[in-house]
Amino acid sequence: MTPDELRKTRWWALWVEVTGQEPDDEEAIPYALTPGLRVRIERDETWEIWAVFDEFVYLMACVPTLKEAVALCREMGWKITK
Repeated sequence: MTPDELRKTRWWALWVEVTGQEPDDEEAIPYALTPGLRVRIERDETWEIWAVFDEFVYLMACVPTLKEAVALCREMGWKITK
């Protein structure tokens, strides 16, 4: 996926809706574009999608249902881990 294609995704729209700004070039965009990005889905007040790296995690999105979280991960090509 290219950065231009990323701007057309539901993930991008959700990010802008929640934060009021576009994803940043230093973390969110490069993470979202990582091929086979490993993510973990956790339940808090919403369903949170966390990018999982060896030494840290990064919040990628929050959605109201598990079904939406799984669908978003599939659309983005992210691999759900436990």
